[in-house]
Amino acid sequence: MASNNLLRQARPHLIAHRGGNLAGENSKKAFRGAVSLGFSFLETDVILTKDGRLISYHGSKNSYMRKKSGLEKRGLLQKLSLAEINDLLFKNQGEVPLMEDVLNTFPECFFSIDAKTSEVVEPLAELINRTNSSHRVSLGSFSLRRSVKLAKLIKSKDEKATGLCLYRVQAYPAMVFAPIVFSFLRKKGIRVVHIPYKCVNKRILKIAHSQKILIYAWSVNEEDEIKRLISIGTDGIISDDIKLLKKLTS
Repeated sequence: MASNNLLRQARPHLIAHRGGNLAGENSKKAFRGAVSLGFSFLETDVILTKDGRLISYHGSKNSYMRKKSGLEKRGLLQKLSLAEINDLLFKNQGEVPLMEDVLNTFPECFFSIDAKTSEVVEPLAELINRTNSSHRVSLGSFSLRRSVKLAKLIKSKDEKATGLCLYRVQAYPAMVFAPIVFSFLRKKGIRVVHIPYKCVNKRILKIAHSQKILIYAWSVNEEDEIKRLISIGTDGIISDDIKLLKKLTS
Protein backbone atom coordinates (compact mmCIF):
# COMPACT_ATOMS: atom_id res chain seq x y z
CA MET A 1 0.00 0.00 0.00
CA ALA A 2 1.35 3.44 -0.94
CA SER A 3 2.28 5.69 1.95
CA ASN A 4 0.04 8.67 2.62
CA ASN A 5 2.99 10.65 4.03
CA LEU A 6 3.63 13.92 2.20
CA LEU A 7 7.35 13.16 1.86
CA ARG A 8 6.63 9.97 -0.09
CA GLN A 9 4.25 11.35 -2.68
CA ALA A 10 5.24 11.20 -6.36
CA ARG A 11 7.21 14.25 -7.45
CA PRO A 12 7.14 16.96 -8.55
CA HIS A 13 4.63 18.21 -6.01
CA LEU A 14 2.49 20.76 -7.84
CA ILE A 15 1.53 23.35 -5.27
CA ALA A 16 -1.17 26.02 -5.51
CA HIS A 17 0.37 29.09 -3.85
CA ARG A 18 -2.19 30.53 -1.40
CA GLY A 19 -4.72 28.38 -3.22
CA GLY A 20 -3.88 29.72 -6.67
CA ASN A 21 -5.23 32.58 -8.74
CA LEU A 22 -8.80 31.44 -9.45
CA ALA A 23 -10.26 33.30 -6.45
CA GLY A 24 -9.17 35.40 -3.47
CA GLU A 25 -5.92 34.09 -2.00
CA ASN A 26 -6.00 31.79 1.03
CA SER A 27 -9.75 31.38 0.64
CA LYS A 28 -11.77 28.17 0.57
CA LYS A 29 -13.04 29.22 -2.85
CA ALA A 30 -9.45 29.38 -4.09
CA PHE A 31 -8.65 25.99 -2.57
CA ARG A 32 -11.78 24.48 -4.13
CA GLY A 33 -10.76 25.91 -7.50
CA ALA A 34 -7.33 24.32 -7.25
CA VAL A 35 -8.78 20.97 -6.21
CA SER A 36 -11.24 21.10 -9.13
CA LEU A 37 -8.24 21.40 -11.47
CA GLY A 38 -6.71 18.30 -9.94
CA PHE A 39 -4.33 19.83 -7.39
CA SER A 40 -3.75 17.84 -4.22
CA PHE A 41 -1.03 20.13 -2.80
CA LEU A 42 -2.13 23.48 -1.39
CA GLU A 43 -0.05 26.22 0.20
CA THR A 44 -1.42 28.58 2.82
CA ASP A 45 -0.41 30.97 5.60
CA VAL A 46 -1.57 31.04 9.20
CA ILE A 47 -2.02 33.91 11.68
CA LEU A 48 -3.40 33.81 15.24
CA THR A 49 -6.27 36.12 16.23
CA LYS A 50 -6.63 37.82 19.63
CA ASP A 51 -9.07 35.15 20.77
CA GLY A 52 -6.76 32.31 19.77
CA ARG A 53 -8.24 31.33 16.42
CA LEU A 54 -5.98 30.18 13.61
CA ILE A 55 -6.90 31.90 10.35
CA SER A 56 -5.73 31.17 6.83
CA TYR A 57 -4.37 34.58 5.88
CA HIS A 58 -1.00 36.02 4.85
CA GLY A 59 -1.12 39.59 6.07
CA SER A 60 1.56 42.26 5.72
CA LYS A 61 4.64 42.41 7.91
CA ASN A 62 4.95 46.21 7.85
CA SER A 63 3.47 49.40 6.37
CA TYR A 64 5.56 49.11 3.20
CA MET A 65 4.23 45.62 2.50
CA ARG A 66 0.73 46.76 3.47
CA LYS A 67 0.86 49.43 0.76
CA LYS A 68 2.36 47.04 -1.77
CA SER A 69 0.03 44.08 -1.19
CA GLY A 70 -3.14 45.71 0.07
CA LEU A 71 -3.29 43.14 2.88
CA GLU A 72 -3.85 44.17 6.47
CA LYS A 73 -0.85 44.08 8.81
CA ARG A 74 -0.43 40.97 10.92
CA GLY A 75 0.10 43.12 13.99
CA LEU A 76 -3.39 44.56 13.59
CA LEU A 77 -5.00 41.18 12.97
CA GLN A 78 -3.42 39.70 16.10
CA LYS A 79 -5.06 42.46 18.17
CA LEU A 80 -8.54 41.64 16.85
CA SER A 81 -10.90 38.76 17.58
CA LEU A 82 -12.17 36.55 14.79
CA ALA A 83 -15.55 38.28 14.93
CA GLU A 84 -13.93 41.71 14.71
CA ILE A 85 -11.79 40.65 11.75
CA ASN A 86 -14.79 39.32 9.87
CA ASP A 87 -16.89 42.39 10.69
CA LEU A 88 -14.28 45.07 10.02
CA LEU A 89 -12.19 43.58 7.26
CA PHE A 90 -14.13 40.84 5.52
CA LYS A 91 -17.78 41.87 5.63
CA ASN A 92 -17.87 42.25 1.84
CA GLN A 93 -15.81 39.13 1.14
CA GLY A 94 -17.34 36.48 3.36
CA GLU A 95 -15.53 35.16 6.41
CA VAL A 96 -11.81 34.62 6.73
CA PRO A 97 -11.28 30.82 6.75
CA LEU A 98 -10.18 28.98 9.86
CA MET A 99 -7.21 26.66 9.37
CA GLU A 100 -9.04 23.80 11.04
CA ASP A 101 -11.98 24.23 8.71
CA VAL A 102 -9.65 24.23 5.70
CA LEU A 103 -7.99 20.98 6.85
CA ASN A 104 -11.38 19.34 7.42
CA THR A 105 -12.87 20.58 4.14
CA PHE A 106 -10.03 19.11 2.07
CA PRO A 107 -9.13 15.86 3.88
CA GLU A 108 -7.45 14.29 0.83
CA CYS A 109 -5.12 17.26 0.26
CA PHE A 110 -1.58 17.90 1.41
CA PHE A 111 -0.76 21.33 2.84
CA SER A 112 2.35 23.45 3.00
CA ILE A 113 1.62 25.76 5.93
CA ASP A 114 3.63 28.90 6.68
CA ALA A 115 3.49 29.99 10.32
CA LYS A 116 3.69 33.76 9.90
CA THR A 117 4.40 34.72 13.54
CA SER A 118 5.87 33.17 16.68
CA GLU A 119 2.46 33.34 18.41
CA VAL A 120 0.99 30.87 15.95
CA VAL A 121 3.46 28.04 16.53
CA GLU A 122 2.01 26.29 19.60
CA PRO A 123 -1.67 26.60 18.58
CA LEU A 124 -0.80 25.33 15.10
CA ALA A 125 1.06 22.33 16.49
CA GLU A 126 -1.88 21.60 18.81
CA LEU A 127 -4.26 21.69 15.83
CA ILE A 128 -2.13 19.33 13.76
CA ASN A 129 -1.77 16.90 16.66
CA ARG A 130 -5.47 17.00 17.54
CA THR A 131 -6.58 16.41 13.94
CA ASN A 132 -3.91 13.75 13.28
CA SER A 133 -2.74 15.70 10.24
CA SER A 134 1.03 15.43 10.63
CA HIS A 135 1.36 13.02 7.69
CA ARG A 136 -0.17 15.47 5.22
CA VAL A 137 1.35 18.78 6.18
CA SER A 138 4.69 20.47 5.73
CA LEU A 139 4.92 22.95 8.58
CA GLY A 140 7.47 25.71 8.45
CA SER A 141 8.17 29.42 8.18
CA PHE A 142 10.79 31.96 7.19
CA SER A 143 12.20 31.58 10.71
CA LEU A 144 14.45 28.61 11.50
CA ARG A 145 13.57 28.96 15.18
CA ARG A 146 9.85 28.66 14.45
CA SER A 147 10.38 25.71 12.12
CA VAL A 148 12.51 23.80 14.61
CA LYS A 149 10.00 24.44 17.40
CA LEU A 150 7.17 23.14 15.23
CA ALA A 151 9.18 19.99 14.53
CA LYS A 152 9.61 19.40 18.26
CA LEU A 153 5.94 19.98 19.08
CA ILE A 154 4.43 17.82 16.34
CA LYS A 155 3.66 14.24 17.38
CA SER A 156 4.14 11.66 14.66
CA LYS A 157 5.15 8.01 14.31
CA ASP A 158 6.43 8.79 10.82
CA GLU A 159 9.05 11.26 9.60
CA LYS A 160 7.84 14.86 9.73
CA ALA A 161 7.99 17.19 6.73
CA THR A 162 9.40 20.17 8.60
CA GLY A 163 9.94 23.06 6.20
CA LEU A 164 11.99 26.24 5.98
CA CYS A 165 11.49 29.14 3.58
CA LEU A 166 14.38 31.31 2.41
CA TYR A 167 14.05 34.93 1.35
CA ARG A 168 15.94 35.94 -1.78
CA VAL A 169 18.56 37.82 0.24
CA GLN A 170 19.12 34.63 2.27
CA ALA A 171 18.95 32.16 -0.58
CA TYR A 172 21.67 33.51 -2.86
CA PRO A 173 24.51 33.42 -0.28
CA ALA A 174 23.14 30.22 1.27
CA MET A 175 23.30 28.39 -2.06
CA VAL A 176 26.97 29.33 -2.49
CA PHE A 177 27.66 27.31 0.67
CA ALA A 178 24.93 24.75 -0.03
CA PRO A 179 26.78 21.63 1.27
CA ILE A 180 27.30 23.26 4.67
CA VAL A 181 23.84 24.84 4.76
CA PHE A 182 21.90 21.69 3.87
CA SER A 183 23.94 19.54 6.25
CA PHE A 184 23.16 21.98 9.07
CA LEU A 185 19.44 22.13 8.21
CA ARG A 186 19.15 18.35 8.04
CA LYS A 187 20.64 18.07 11.53
CA LYS A 188 17.95 20.52 12.68
CA GLY A 189 15.27 18.24 11.28
CA ILE A 190 14.43 20.23 8.15
CA ARG A 191 13.15 18.07 5.28
CA VAL A 192 11.70 20.63 2.86
CA VAL A 193 13.40 23.88 1.85
CA HIS A 194 11.55 26.54 -0.11
CA ILE A 195 13.93 28.46 -2.39
CA PRO A 196 13.28 31.30 -4.86
CA TYR A 197 13.03 29.54 -8.20
CA LYS A 198 15.95 31.33 -9.84
CA CYS A 199 18.27 29.78 -7.25
CA VAL A 200 17.23 26.22 -8.10
CA ASN A 201 19.57 24.27 -10.36
CA LYS A 202 20.95 20.73 -10.76
CA ARG A 203 23.80 21.38 -8.32
CA ILE A 204 21.47 22.55 -5.58
CA LEU A 205 19.13 19.61 -6.09
CA LYS A 206 21.99 17.10 -5.97
CA ILE A 207 23.35 18.55 -2.73
CA ALA A 208 19.91 18.75 -1.12
CA HIS A 209 19.03 15.20 -2.12
CA SER A 210 22.29 13.94 -0.62
CA GLN A 211 20.87 15.18 2.71
CA LYS A 212 17.39 13.76 1.95
CA ILE A 213 15.99 17.28 1.67
CA LEU A 214 13.29 18.20 -0.85
CA ILE A 215 13.51 21.48 -2.74
CA TYR A 216 10.37 23.50 -3.43
CA ALA A 217 10.77 26.35 -5.93
CA TRP A 218 8.69 29.45 -5.24
CA SER A 219 6.80 31.22 -6.67
CA VAL A 220 7.14 30.57 -10.40
CA ASN A 221 4.58 31.74 -12.93
CA GLU A 222 6.66 31.81 -16.14
CA GLU A 223 6.25 29.00 -18.66
CA ASP A 224 9.97 28.66 -19.50
CA GLU A 225 10.93 28.52 -15.83
CA ILE A 226 8.31 25.92 -14.98
CA LYS A 227 9.58 23.75 -17.85
CA ARG A 228 13.19 24.19 -16.69
CA LEU A 229 12.36 23.26 -13.10
CA ILE A 230 10.51 20.14 -14.22
CA SER A 231 13.36 19.09 -16.53
CA ILE A 232 16.00 19.22 -13.77
CA GLY A 233 13.89 17.25 -11.30
CA THR A 234 12.72 19.90 -8.84
CA ASP A 235 10.76 18.28 -6.02
CA GLY A 236 8.02 20.87 -5.73
CA ILE A 237 6.83 23.78 -7.86
CA ILE A 238 4.84 26.52 -6.13
CA SER A 239 2.81 28.72 -8.46
CA ASP A 240 0.04 31.30 -8.45
CA ASP A 241 -0.83 30.53 -12.09
CA ILE A 242 -2.27 27.11 -11.46
CA LYS A 243 -3.92 26.80 -14.87
CA LEU A 244 -0.52 27.24 -16.52
CA LEU A 245 1.15 24.85 -14.10
CA LYS A 246 -1.54 22.23 -14.74
CA LYS A 247 -1.26 22.68 -18.51
CA LEU A 248 2.51 22.20 -18.50
CA THR A 249 2.40 19.10 -16.32
CA SER A 250 -0.59 17.24 -17.78
